[in-house]
Amino acid sequence: MSSRFEVKVMGTIKIAAIMFITIAASLIVLPTSEPDKADLTDSPLPPKINNKSEMPEPVKSELNATVQSQVNRPAAKDIPVIPNDGADQVQLANWPLILYPELAQIAALENLPVDAAVVELLQMLSNTDAVVRLAALESLSEMNHHSLLPTFSSALDDSEPQVRIVALQALGSLDDPMAFSSIEPYLFDHETDVRLAAIEALADLEYEQAAHALAGLLSDQDAKIRQQAVNALGEIGGEQAIAYLRQARFDPDANIRANAVDTLDELGGTTW
Repeated sequence: MSSRFEVKVMGTIKIAAIMFITIAASLIVLPTSEPDKADLTDSPLPPKINNKSEMPEPVKSELNATVQSQVNRPAAKDIPVIPNDGADQVQLANWPLILYPELAQIAALENLPVDAAVVELLQMLSNTDAVVRLAALESLSEMNHHSLLPTFSSALDDSEPQVRIVALQALGSLDDPMAFSSIEPYLFDHETDVRLAAIEALADLEYEQAAHALAGLLSDQDAKIRQQAVNALGEIGGEQAIAYLRQARFDPDANIRANAVDTLDELGGTTW
């Protein structure tokens, strides 16, 4: 593997890790008052907590509610008490890494060869915490390597919808028709966002035989699903897609009907 590819891959790993650290930090509710800058500079950083079970008892606060709503975290991972003093606000930036030291490990993988980094990330996909699995999968998805197709397909069985969404996005980016059979069942996932991600993944593949699978969604009760299916058919193109788009001209939703007509016009299929 070339050094240029290694640099690119490891850079994307770092970006993915930083993104998740930022998201986790954004969940913390900061006080409205701004602490004195001198106090922030002189304030010591909190000691690193390696054993998450040793954290203080969780506070029933907006932070707790927000984090719990984002990811179904195991009960063993308690949320530490959030500092309230202005001088302690500098510590807030470190809470994501205290809660999830694995994110720092993912960022550190840029120092390893690509093959070694992949091995480490694959191990993290079995972590009990969805946040860690999601971060590891994001990093792997940035590698865009065909050998990872089985890995992304397996990740579709994850109980966390966001992990399934990232796995679908990764499969769609592989430009491999073999990914179609893994994506198709999730057109009917019980989560709407996962279904939408599956439709988009098929659109990204631009696999003409996927048009038939998408056609079954044109009669779905959810207008968002039907609209996304029309968009996907437009991206895939081909005679089959055009035939199904002509049917979509009679959708009960005016926006979908207009979208179907516009898409047909772009594909040159408006002569009927």
